[in-house]
Amino acid sequence: MEGTLQLLPGRLELLAGGSDSLAREVRFVRVPGRDPEVTFGRDEGKPFVHIRLDLPTVSRKQARLRFREGRWTLFNESGTNPTLVEGKPVPADGKGRVLADGDRVDMGTVVYRFHQPGATGAVTIAEDGLAERSSWFSDQGRRATNQDAVAVRTLPDGRELAVICDGIGSHSQGRTASHLALDVLLKTLEEGAGLEAGVLTAHRAIRTRIEDEPDLKGVGTTLVAVLRDGDGYELANVGDSRAYRLDPEGMTRLTRDHSFAAEVRQDGHMSEEELARSPWRNAITRHLGEEGEVEVDLFGQFRAMDPHLLLLCSDGLHGVLDDDAIATVTRQSVTAAGGVRGVARALGEEALRRGGDDNVSVIALTFKPWSNGEQEGGDG
Repeated sequence: MEGTLQLLPGRLELLAGGSDSLAREVRFVRVPGRDPEVTFGRDEGKPFVHIRLDLPTVSRKQARLRFREGRWTLFNESGTNPTLVEGKPVPADGKGRVLADGDRVDMGTVVYRFHQPGATGAVTIAEDGLAERSSWFSDQGRRATNQDAVAVRTLPDGRELAVICDGIGSHSQGRTASHLALDVLLKTLEEGAGLEAGVLTAHRAIRTRIEDEPDLKGVGTTLVAVLRDGDGYELANVGDSRAYRLDPEGMTRLTRDHSFAAEVRQDGHMSEEELARSPWRNAITRHLGEEGEVEVDLFGQFRAMDPHLLLLCSDGLHGVLDDDAIATVTRQSVTAAGGVRGVARALGEEALRRGGDDNVSVIALTFKPWSNGEQEGGDG
């Protein structure tokens, strides 16, 4: 899973008590196949999901943070060293303490400040439920690294974002572009910007990075993203990553590829046989990081609450599975699981099983709790 991201809301800022080896900030990333959870203590713990606090004031197993439906809940794991939130011990009743933005968290002499704008401690669980209405999958395939970057998250103002960036360039450089674009897009939207403004800001950030580091000349990334705001959503696309809509009527591609292959098919200048032999058949004609300003395709507004499912994917999926196959696998997965939670993995693994050698990334998303009957009678 190297190179993938699903950044979760919230972070911990270290205020006091850490050694030089302890990170000044803890950010949270979802690991596919696991419930998001982080443990703290003197023990070594599991890689990537444990923060080692190697101090005598901290227990071997001190505390546990668990993410569910948009909120972080802190549990005390120590019988000797209490874990404190705002100076009060976290109760040992198994219910934990839901963290609010600005909470001070003490674990022995280690002190953190929790940040999650918009989060309050007045409710037990936030009700946005995005984690239950989405799934995502990303795999490097037969490539040396994964140049894709993926995020599905609820923003501080309640808007919902899903995005895939597919890096262009050498292994490390393409990864640099995709992750930079994702990071800048997230930051810009968290500050309240709209989708197009966020994508353009990401493009300019890559251009600035290229100007500062000439060795990066020629790198870039595709981007496909959906931003839901209230009862509607819009899509943004640059490059050949795609968005599909599946509803009771069937499946519809919502985006247009910016690629040599798509353009010659539209113009009718080449046969499929000629295109298959062309050295330019995989070329991208528009991407973030290209010289000058980039044109962003925007689609929508669409109605969010109509019964349907959205798929976002990199060309590692649609370059292997045609639209009919994507619809079939999606329908089978929804039927088997009764919802969207297994869709992304089913699609990604099918692409790899059929010989796909590129990075493959998929997001499946719906905007309301899924009903088993929503797909009956259609191809989606």
